[in-house]
Amino acid sequence: MWAAWTTAAGLANWWWPQWPDTAYTMEAKPGGRWSARSEQAGTGVEGEVLWLDEPHSLELTWRWDGEDVEDLVRVTLTETGNGTTVTVHHRTSKGAIANYRLGWQFVLGNLATALH
Repeated sequence: MWAAWTTAAGLANWWWPQWPDTAYTMEAKPGGRWSARSEQAGTGVEGEVLWLDEPHSLELTWRWDGEDVEDLVRVTLTETGNGTTVTVHHRTSKGAIANYRLGWQFVLGNLATALH
């Protein structure tokens, strides 16, 4: 599960499979850069890795291409008897919460499908 979040190849397996041209980068270290960009979708997102606690959690910034607003995302991976619980906290503006909720439900569904 850790590699699914902290490697470009891992992200490519589940993040935006509907856009096969998506290019991923992930420098899994404090100060490292990460990104996902798709010409087909006409969008991209990027940020900085702020910290990692392998294999439990990571925190990164999140900024859509063309926007100045930077959000904060924390991902926590908790091992359970049946697998791993993934918890995502995405700190953003109040007006964007509903869209991010739908977006995270979609990509986390992709993650579950890719890992089973």
